[in-house]
Amino acid sequence: MKTLVVFCLAILLQPEAEAQGVTGAAEQQLERLAERPGNGAAAEDYLDDLRRLHRRPLAINSASAEDWQVFRVLTALQIQSLMRYREALGDLVSVYELQAVPGWDVATVRQLLPYLVLTDGASALRRRLRAGD
Repeated sequence: MKTLVVFCLAILLQPEAEAQGVTGAAEQQLERLAERPGNGAAAEDYLDDLRRLHRRPLAINSASAEDWQVFRVLTALQIQSLMRYREALGDLVSVYELQAVPGWDVATVRQLLPYLVLTDGASALRRRLRAGD
């Protein structure tokens, strides 16, 4: 029982801990992208998309497959895998649950963290606990 309480508290307090270190990582990622020589206008559009997502992060549990396509680091297979994962298991409880999605790895999740937000994670956890998942 104590383990369950500790787990629940960790999930509920996690957004505060994440918010403290995310801003610096996002800025570094934007700077690296801006320094790359490349497509010019296409790179600038992508940079604008990332800035917009940094201000208004993508909601993991409600984003459509089309919404995920803005991230050029994700393949169509990874996006499809996430959609299937959400369909099979319901809303994600933590942003780190993305690591459990087939085809996703820690590096990809870390790269996307500054641009993602978990909406309604506590109620998703309650539903899973009630269902015994």
